[in-house]
Amino acid sequence: FSAIQNLRVNVATEDYQIFEWEAPSYGHPDKYRLAIAKGESMHYEEELDSRRTVALTKVAISPSGNFTFKVTAVDANGETPSEWQRFTVFQNDLSCDGECSTGGVPLCYYGAFNRLEQFVDSRGAHCQCFHGFVGVGCDKTDNCQPEKTIDTFGGLDWREASANATIQVPCPYNTESDKQKVERSCEWNKQLGRAVWARQKEVDKCKTQSSVLTHLGMLGTFAQNANGVSTIHTVARNPVMSLKLDTEENVYFAKIIIMLKPKDFLQNYTCVFYDAAEGGWSTRGLRRLDVNYHGFVRCETTHLGVFSLLPETFFFDESDALRDLGVLLPTVTTFISMICSIFLLFMAAVQKNNSVDFAMLVYLFFVFMILVVHLVMLVAPQVGDPFALSPALHLILQFSILSVTATLYLVLSSVRAVLMAHERIKDEEEQCCSRPCSVIGLGICKCFKNSYMARTAGPGQ
Repeated sequence: FSAIQNLRVNVATEDYQIFEWEAPSYGHPDKYRLAIAKGESMHYEEELDSRRTVALTKVAISPSGNFTFKVTAVDANGETPSEWQRFTVFQNDLSCDGECSTGGVPLCYYGAFNRLEQFVDSRGAHCQCFHGFVGVGCDKTDNCQPEKTIDTFGGLDWREASANATIQVPCPYNTESDKQKVERSCEWNKQLGRAVWARQKEVDKCKTQSSVLTHLGMLGTFAQNANGVSTIHTVARNPVMSLKLDTEENVYFAKIIIMLKPKDFLQNYTCVFYDAAEGGWSTRGLRRLDVNYHGFVRCETTHLGVFSLLPETFFFDESDALRDLGVLLPTVTTFISMICSIFLLFMAAVQKNNSVDFAMLVYLFFVFMILVVHLVMLVAPQVGDPFALSPALHLILQFSILSVTATLYLVLSSVRAVLMAHERIKDEEEQCCSRPCSVIGLGICKCFKNSYMARTAGPGQ
């Protein structure tokens, strides 16, 4: 079939566009495909019924943009596209008579006899909706879905709200006499074309969770292991966050990122959680990512619970420093061994007076590669997170590497021993009395000795 004919723009505004064309003079396409491009990139694409030769699109375009469009006739045997045509915004203020609800005005275009009228298709009479209203006739309002947020002043449950509405929620840890509330608006996002939640307001009036941390068991246990009452004051001045599931369903997750804001940065704070089994604060399952991330201490956790910030001096002492040294020592020694292997490999390759020992070069090269693998295995957990997989698989991998290393060492040692033995045999063959000559000489001396002893023993018998 041939291409479509008389492709044109009926209306092009910043909010909607209407395109028209005539069917191909030859053939009957199954459908049409409308494409709008912005510069060299595709901006919008839609497939249309072949019975319609008019298309309405609600694509946001700017008057300064370089926009082009084309319509392609498609059937089972192929497709025939039209030429790309450039268009711009040339009409913005159009008014016509029509039927719409209070949420919009009639969507106008040039109909028969070039007269402005409301655009109507199989879905009904179209309207240009105000912000917050959706639907063909703008008779529905878009809503922000229910959402739960967690902050330093506790968790807030935001119910479903319509666009352009403002919701107030009481501060969870303030008293009823305070009558302090947090505000949040459901705003219309023009770029997304839907309603979204805005930022929370009046949050400074809410008290943080630290103001209600009055669990005497927690404070008492911590006070026994800390440096007096000043430590309790430190706990009370720092924020506390509680994470728990609303349902009892089994939920699996690898890690959670939490951020807590300290009162000051005079000390290095670390994230802690209250361990009910130990009856005190613990750092198990926590890893600090940033000390000052836009004014927050950012940590990573693998479990839920009650979290807070405490100076790291309460948890890390000299034994922890020795433990860290023990963790870093294998990495340091492996790196030093790599440097020594490189040096020995270089010395063995560039030696001048002696012949090059090929077996030694191969041996040193494989030892260097083994050290590289070992160093990678030591450094990988500090860079990535291989333990997110099964620890059993990680242990099997370590055992396999050690086994291959030991086997390779034995094979290389055997190869070198054979080569060295071959060199010794060549040296012994060059001597005046080789091993076979020595055996023959000793055999002759033994025969003379036996005959002499036989003569001396004969007359006496």
